[in-house]
Amino acid sequence: MDVLWYGSIPSEFHHDPLPIRSHLSIGGTFTPAVFPIGDTVELSAGLSGYYTTRSIVFGTTFWRPFMAFGTSIDMSLYISPSFVGKIGTALLLGMYLPTWELAPIWRLQLAGEYALTEQSQRNRWFVRIPISVDIRSDYISVFAGIGFSCRINRLIAKEQNR
Repeated sequence: MDVLWYGSIPSEFHHDPLPIRSHLSIGGTFTPAVFPIGDTVELSAGLSGYYTTRSIVFGTTFWRPFMAFGTSIDMSLYISPSFVGKIGTALLLGMYLPTWELAPIWRLQLAGEYALTEQSQRNRWFVRIPISVDIRSDYISVFAGIGFSCRINRLIAKEQNR
C-alpha cells in the first residue's frame, strides 16, 4: 500500500499556466504470483489499484480525480537480506470521476524496499519508496511516495509445521 504525491505534467493541448498539477494518490498492488530466479532475483505478477484525488485548485481550474485498475509485472533484486530493488511496469485502465470517461495508462516504476522484519519470519514487512511515471495519450505524470508491503512466505510456514 502506497501514499504518493502525484504530479500531472500538462501537454500543450491543455493550455495550463502551471508546469505541473499536484494530486494525492493512494493504492497498491496485490501480488499472488512470485517466481524465483536463482537466489537473488524474482519475477512477480499482480493486480494494481489506485485512487488519485483532484488536483489542487489554481484560479478556477483543477484536474479531475480518477481511479486506475490493471495488471502489473515486477522484477525484484535482493541486494542484501534487508534491501530489495524493484523495477516494474503496469497496464492500467483509468476512470475519471465523475464523468466515468476511460483512459489507458502505462506505468513504469522503480522502488527500493527495506525489510522491517527478519528474513526467517513468515510475514516480512517492508517500508518502500516508489518513484513512477504514468504515460497517457494526452499527458505524462510523475509520482513518488512512501508505502508498506507485507510478504507472506508459505514455504517457511510449512517447514516450521514439520
